[in-house]
Amino acid sequence: MKNKLIFVTGLPGSGKSYLIHNDAKLSRLPHVDIMDIYSKYPETTVFGGWEIAQDKMIAFALDLMNNGNTDVTCEAILLPGTPSRARLERVLKENKISHCFINVDASYETCMSRVNVDYKIAHSTKDDGRLTYCQKRIDILNSYRSKGLIK
Repeated sequence: MKNKLIFVTGLPGSGKSYLIHNDAKLSRLPHVDIMDIYSKYPETTVFGGWEIAQDKMIAFALDLMNNGNTDVTCEAILLPGTPSRARLERVLKENKISHCFINVDASYETCMSRVNVDYKIAHSTKDDGRLTYCQKRIDILNSYRSKGLIK
């Protein structure tokens, strides 16, 4: 059976990481989180350079898949119907990369509530890196909402 990239997608705070870390199969697989790529490569952000981040995520995941002869999970926002999701689907198809999508759905209010809990923890522990990460997640949620991509 051919190995595949398993994209776990959804809004920040929707439960993507929770699913990956708590599912019996997914938790055993190598994992690439696009937020780690945004953090590692300053030229990539959710608001610009996301194409570069997607390409890096695919390259890292394919390297893990080919070297370990295993499926790989890729965690990213990539909502259905968005330009970033459409581009990714096109790249995967053009390159004949076996893949599937698992979309984790949660309301804006639920996602914002979860992210705010994380933000409060980061604030109380004075964890600047986590605060910055939480603020990015809040900005993403608000951006998607202002563009009408979520309600």
